[in-house]
Amino acid sequence: MTSATGLSKIEPVIRQRRRDSKLYHTGGRPHKDKRSIKSMFDQLKPVTLSPKAAQEVQKIMDSKKIPSDYGLRIGIRGGGGCGGAKLIIGFDKKKESDLSYVLEGIQVYVDKKHTMYVIGKEVGFYEGDDARGFVFVEQGQSQSPAA
Repeated sequence: MTSATGLSKIEPVIRQRRRDSKLYHTGGRPHKDKRSIKSMFDQLKPVTLSPKAAQEVQKIMDSKKIPSDYGLRIGIRGGGGCGGAKLIIGFDKKKESDLSYVLEGIQVYVDKKHTMYVIGKEVGFYEGDDARGFVFVEQGQSQSPAA
């Protein structure tokens, strides 16, 4: 049966949703504190650096006199149309929307919006007769210029 308003069956659902909207969920368990989600992002390190890449980054920072308040920015450029997103690497200051962490003694910045594109990647450094430079590979794979 329905009440005079016709809502007796959905009223409990509405009340439950109102209660749930005040909670923040992580891992299927409700948390009343937004800080637990923030700490999850604070611990996230979506991109790694190979030891050779870290050595080359440090060489560049020293030789080009990159200021100490700059770090290694890893992210994407583009993302629209048929071209897709291109992975980028460079030096930049920390922004408010960045994940920030240290790898191999190097400060790394990744914009939170770019995390889904770079998660699981490793920045490596390839040095061969045919090419030399930074490469992005899936963590644990070999580094070649085609990567």
